[in-house]
Amino acid sequence: VILVSKTLENYASEWMSADSTLAIQRMLPVDSAMNNLGRELIALEYKRKFQHEVFLLIDVFARLFYSDIVGVRITPLFTAMCPRFHTDNIACRMIVTYGGLGTEWLLESNLDRRSLGLPAKSNEDHELGVFREQQSIQQLATQQVALLKESAWEGNEANALAHRSPLLAPGPARLL
Repeated sequence: VILVSKTLENYASEWMSADSTLAIQRMLPVDSAMNNLGRELIALEYKRKFQHEVFLLIDVFARLFYSDIVGVRITPLFTAMCPRFHTDNIACRMIVTYGGLGTEWLLESNLDRRSLGLPAKSNEDHELGVFREQQSIQQLATQQVALLKESAWEGNEANALAHRSPLLAPGPARLL
């Protein structure tokens, strides 16, 4: 886990205040990602620093996985994108919350995998027994960067990290 620059919280806050609807979701060639980000990000005080930090994360991810193209999503969220614990059918996801509450995740010792993905009448995972102890739910801090090893990672099919969006109260959103 890496902690990115705290000054990025200012950019995230300004983004949410200036244009809470702008979202970026693209497959970016690593060699042109810096320029592409520069064209799409909102022109605010810390834009260049934010652009540089995001590019560094793109570059790190690309080098780790020997990829020339990386999927990037930067989006404001006013409700939980994924309110229930789940795993993803990808190899690995890099995630950072630039503003607002960070992603929640479960240690294997606090998880009953048999309950993941079961239909529910609400978004309450505890009703299904997905986790054993509420107080043992882990949460990334704002600005923390994490690599989530998921089910398409060869040999990790049955051990993907169970995670969810934090439940959001009315008020400030998240910039994920």
